[in-house]
Amino acid sequence: ARARSEFERAVALDSRNIDARDALVDFYSVAPAAMGGGADKAREQTDAIARLNPMRGHLVLGRLATRANDAATVEREMNAAITLAPDSVRIYSALANFYAAQKQWPKAFATLDRYIARRPRDPYGPYYIGRIATLSGLELTRGEQGIRAFIAKPPADVGAMVMSLAYLRLGQVLERQGKHAEAINAFDQSIRIDPRNAE
Repeated sequence: ARARSEFERAVALDSRNIDARDALVDFYSVAPAAMGGGADKAREQTDAIARLNPMRGHLVLGRLATRANDAATVEREMNAAITLAPDSVRIYSALANFYAAQKQWPKAFATLDRYIARRPRDPYGPYYIGRIATLSGLELTRGEQGIRAFIAKPPADVGAMVMSLAYLRLGQVLERQGKHAEAINAFDQSIRIDPRNAE
């Protein structure tokens, strides 16, 4: 309740604060009415976000549809967000993750391939291919290559946590290929980079 009141106060102080409105959508959509939640309140915040930033509005609707397991709405809203922000890997990744949760592996790979075709130099595209390969057990060679490319030339802003996850994913994809010694080395490297990596 305290977090909710702080987000509500942030919106009252700055009605254009999309992040605070986004957090309120999450709260209102899951909290019972007795705790101040409600679908009508969530919709009000979603509508406000959509007016301020249509792409973020589509993302919120896609996230809510993901929770409701409404595949048609997820696809419609995420693809609308991609149309408005076609260079944002985050949106493609969110849609690919939805497909992965449904075990619709070809759609997950195809979604990321759309991004890679648009931004072939971004190492995050191949990295996410590696993540889906790890989850699915498919396209393992391509997944390994993508993660290795990311590790070899990571984006400038990558921190220890992301690099630790990259080595973790590499270990997982290697393990799926039966390359156990290499997998152990990758897991060791992951722990060395970030000993707090619980995965």
